[in-house]
Amino acid sequence: KTLYRSGLHLNFSKGFNPTPKISLGIALPIFIESETEYIDIEILDNYTEKEILEIFKKVFPKKIRILGVKEIDKTEKSVDNLVEWAEYTFTPIEKGIYDINSLLYDINTRFASDSEINIQKKNKKGILKTINIKPSIKTITAKDNAIVMVLKTGQNTEIPALRADTAIELFLPEIKFK
Repeated sequence: KTLYRSGLHLNFSKGFNPTPKISLGIALPIFIESETEYIDIEILDNYTEKEILEIFKKVFPKKIRILGVKEIDKTEKSVDNLVEWAEYTFTPIEKGIYDINSLLYDINTRFASDSEINIQKKNKKGILKTINIKPSIKTITAKDNAIVMVLKTGQNTEIPALRADTAIELFLPEIKFK
């Protein structure tokens, strides 16, 4: 709705039910908060990046902060195909109870000792498959009393995508994180 309020002329798909040509970044699991999101929008108008940024700043809700606008060529990959890794921060809900460095040590010990970390996942046809998600975890570190993981998010490689909530539950199922 915000894009319609902007007055920009959006490019629409063809066919019986035309929709704006918009490509959202990687979908987050429910109840996961993000600091940065990416979106591709096809606009027919000939504005500069700065002009579009100013238009967006006027029409988007105050709590949504537009960090930047970048024109990309139509031949480039869309954002959902371009972004492959994302950083997730897991902060324990109960403050002061857990030693993050100790938790990090436990996670890294298990990660290093297991040659594979398998999960069961249903494919689109409902068939249960065993998937090794160890290659889907790039790094596991600690920062500001939180666990930080860089996880595979994109779908276009041999490395399987891994949901953030699934990743943290594998290592620390007894702890609730935000």
